[in-house]
Amino acid sequence: MKKILFGLTLFTFLAFVSKKSSNTPEKPEDISPLLVGETIPKTILMDITGKPFDLNALLAQQQTILIFYRGGWCPFCIKHLAEIQKIENQLSQAGWQVVAVSPDSPENLKNTAEKQGLSLKLLSDADMQFAKNLGIAFKGTYGKMLVEKSGGKNTEQLLPVPAVFMIDKNSMIRFEHINPDFKDRIPTTLLLSVAKTLSAQ
Repeated sequence: MKKILFGLTLFTFLAFVSKKSSNTPEKPEDISPLLVGETIPKTILMDITGKPFDLNALLAQQQTILIFYRGGWCPFCIKHLAEIQKIENQLSQAGWQVVAVSPDSPENLKNTAEKQGLSLKLLSDADMQFAKNLGIAFKGTYGKMLVEKSGGKNTEQLLPVPAVFMIDKNSMIRFEHINPDFKDRIPTTLLLSVAKTLSAQ
């Protein structure tokens, strides 16, 4: 199964992995994300109350499925989060916690959670620094709307390529699914299967 998972990861990247660059790419196809085996950098985000949140301290507690989505305004993201929430208990039984991150401000995160009835832990990367550090940020085409949704912090008007990272307690990436086509998300059946497989190793 290890070979299959590794193959899936390679397949995900074959079309668009490029040499890492210090500049944020113009297109989602040109991102250069962290790969399986690399470590999530130390990161302080904001929770829905606007308080600083130490992500790495949370990662150290339990295996984590880290979901990066574009924002509560994106119907494809909302649909995916709702699907993830349906299997959250099964993921928890398999030993995983779920965390979802977006460029939305804490206030907009709270609005999304209340409007959509989401119980997932939502965190704000309003200035998009975490997404840039992960190598999944690119220059969006939604103009000032991105600045407004971030509470004025996403001044570069960036977007994250929707991504799922499966991370161990040492902050190391064990599996990832990243696709520049924002309409294409990892099926929950596959996510649950991978979660169970990794926990059994």
